[in-house]
Amino acid sequence: MEKTTLLKLKMPSSQRLIYLDYNSSAPLGKGVKEAICSALDHVGNPSSVHQSGKKAKAVINKTREILSDYLDVPSQNLIFTSGGTESNALALRGIDADVFFVSAIEHASVLQTAQHHPNSGFQKIPVNSQGIVDLEALTSLLKSADGKKVLVSVMMANNESGVIEPISEIRKIVHAYGALMHVDAAQALGKIPISREDLKVDLMSFSGHKIGAPMGVGALYVREGLSFRGLYEGGGQERRFRSGTENVSGIAGFGKAVENIDFSKWEAIKSHRLFLESTLREKFSDLFIASDRVSRLPNTTLMSRPSLPSSTQVIQLDLEGICVSSGASCSSGVVKSFSVLKAMGVSQEIVSSVIRVSLGPETGREDIERFMTVYSHIQGKS
Repeated sequence: MEKTTLLKLKMPSSQRLIYLDYNSSAPLGKGVKEAICSALDHVGNPSSVHQSGKKAKAVINKTREILSDYLDVPSQNLIFTSGGTESNALALRGIDADVFFVSAIEHASVLQTAQHHPNSGFQKIPVNSQGIVDLEALTSLLKSADGKKVLVSVMMANNESGVIEPISEIRKIVHAYGALMHVDAAQALGKIPISREDLKVDLMSFSGHKIGAPMGVGALYVREGLSFRGLYEGGGQERRFRSGTENVSGIAGFGKAVENIDFSKWEAIKSHRLFLESTLREKFSDLFIASDRVSRLPNTTLMSRPSLPSSTQVIQLDLEGICVSSGASCSSGVVKSFSVLKAMGVSQEIVSSVIRVSLGPETGREDIERFMTVYSHIQGKS
């Protein structure tokens, strides 16, 4: 029976919190809180025609233009939502499809929405050992669905491993067979460029709190001319695709967070990630890093030391003031194992000992060094 020894280090009371869980949620970005507070001064409902309502509506329109300019898409094709999960659900529920083909490493909001759709079939698209969608398998699925209305959903960048999918290549295959394509870009926005080629898909989901906006706001891009319906009836807001009074202050914060996007910062972040990985590989011969032979987000390391349970690592790191993840964060406080690794064919021994370290613009070299010092003192013994 394997036991784990925790070697508690003495952390100075002045030691600041080291936050390495940006893929779960990023801290509010510069000026975001001010944008939120300013929007809260507009008490009017944005659907009202009086001056207070018009000011609130102007806040929404401004953010729509900011996101439109950033993505280089028409502003009227952007629908504000409560976040990535709702955007994904809206995308899948809004399309009249006979069958969903969904990559095996999708976020639960996509997998479960597709799987439980009352009127449509569902099949997973397998991925290889690095987490890249199997294009031959996708092509076979599309051929087998001849005559059916198909929606394919593949995320741009994975929230767990950070793997970046070849979206443009996948989209060309999907459209060649007359199918529609949805992309979950919640983790990609702000971390990697989203090209005009990428945006030739039919639907794309975004989440605000991954880029320093407040929680509870997101967006969905809907291609012009796409036959699409809303989830529910109501006041007809957001082109009748998403009825309900808009989250004006959250949308204002989202707009400021988009304005803050600066890819020059991510070069340093990638450098920190590579330093972390190379140093730990030298120290631990049994270290496993997921998707290490393909393109990943610059900030994401999904790693495992098979001798250490995930919970042991997370708890010990937390005791030292270091925040990392050991499972899916969108589970109402219930930590779930990393399902992506299972889809990649990784052994259960590795899956049960994996943690995710995700860096951000505020992460410094000293934070990485502190993490590695603490991590190196977590020991497993037989």
